[in-house]
Amino acid sequence: MEVHGRYLTSRLAAAAFCLILVTPCAPAAEEQVAVKKFTVNAGTNTEPFPENTYVLYHKASLDAVLVDPGAPDKRIADFISQTHLIVRTILNTHGHSDHTRANRFFANTYGVKIRGPWKDRDLYEDAENKPDEWLKEETTIMFGSLGIRILATPGHTPGSLCFLAEENLLSGDTLFAGSIGKSFGETEEQKRENEKLEISSIRLKLLPLDATTWVWPGHGALTTIWDEASANPFLRDRNQALF
Repeated sequence: MEVHGRYLTSRLAAAAFCLILVTPCAPAAEEQVAVKKFTVNAGTNTEPFPENTYVLYHKASLDAVLVDPGAPDKRIADFISQTHLIVRTILNTHGHSDHTRANRFFANTYGVKIRGPWKDRDLYEDAENKPDEWLKEETTIMFGSLGIRILATPGHTPGSLCFLAEENLLSGDTLFAGSIGKSFGETEEQKRENEKLEISSIRLKLLPLDATTWVWPGHGALTTIWDEASANPFLRDRNQALF
């Protein structure tokens, strides 16, 4: 994995912090999981809408999953072919169309099933792109040699999920670099309550992860748990009681 700029700085700072907490420190095992990010256009040519689609894969076995395919971008298929990956499934962090629009395209391309959150079943606008199977929350599932821990993080949507594989967190629209996902509701009060729920989900499920964990969000730039715990304005008062 290539590391740039402030992420290298934050990574080193987080590692130093962990060294203080853990003594003695065992040698770090080589990471077996890799992530390839594709920023695709989940909108139209006249109204583009960038969205991050990910290929998450095991470097030794080449088992892979495709996460939140927002468009049938040719670069994704080319990468999978050139890297000789074996796609095992399509995963959705939530049911919004900008993350699911190419579900069936890639499911048909690779002959695999689509899996997504049950609590978002009513958010899938296109029946063709609905999951074939529903994911169970708070469990670890295996796709060949690739193990993925499913974390329930409701707030942005009722069923929002994050996927954790080694030190890689695919956060969907729950957590962004310096922000969080937009909250929805029929009233302003409902929006506020959903935002509280989302922040609570992040504090309870994501901030306790290793500080060096990479956060790959559904939109925008790569970040880390260290960065967001330290500087995300929505999480600044993270010591207050959980919602």
